Amino acid sequence: MKKISQDFPEIVKLINRSHTDSLKDTPEYQAIEQQINDLESTTGDRNKKAKATQQAKKLRADLDKIITSSTAIDTTPKWILDGMKTWIDAFLPNITNIRVYPFKDQHDEHIFGHLEARNFTITDPTAFHFTYGSFPTEEFTMLGIVTSVPAKEDEPFNPLEEFEKDELEDFESVERGFRGVFRGFDGMEAMVRTCRYPRVLVYPVLVYRQTAPNKAISADAKSRAAE
Repeated sequence: MKKISQDFPEIVKLINRSHTDSLKDTPEYQAIEQQINDLESTTGDRNKKAKATQQAKKLRADLDKIITSSTAIDTTPKWILDGMKTWIDAFLPNITNIRVYPFKDQHDEHIFGHLEARNFTITDPTAFHFTYGSFPTEEFTMLGIVTSVPAKEDEPFNPLEEFEKDELEDFESVERGFRGVFRGFDGMEAMVRTCRYPRVLVYPVLVYRQTAPNKAISADAKSRAAE
């Protein structure tokens, strides 16, 4: 995501430039361009040439507006792209999530976790993404350790409840303040982890695609071996 956001402005320029050039090759555009050239080449008295020049300028301005307004892809503001990279660096550094949907008709139920980069059979993340895509069409099996099963209702447990008393020792006040800072980030953590009911968060141990030998090929190989 960071690599795409970094290159996205130039990709947009490339696509829009290609779209613009394609538009200029259309018969309609060429006809207006020819009309402008004819007006600019008008001969005769001064008034006739001035009128033709004004018409040519107006047509050129209208043509430029059409080109400008006919972009194929809108440019994303730079502050959004920079903000996304900052968010990833702060909360999702080197994170590659996998989400497995056990039931096709239950889109809110899925099992997900973070994959360690060192365990990929395809070590290049760009090559891996190109090979499988962000939405693999083949079935995968994931073996993992369950780390979080959110309840349907909000968790009533409050880890800072021990400090809710009239008087605190100095060391308790320091500890409450220190731990309270981290509790303040709970909302952001929930947004990043996206672990909520009825999802299940796991630590993946093994992710693989199940394969089976082709019976026809196996039978043919055995037949040739017997001969």
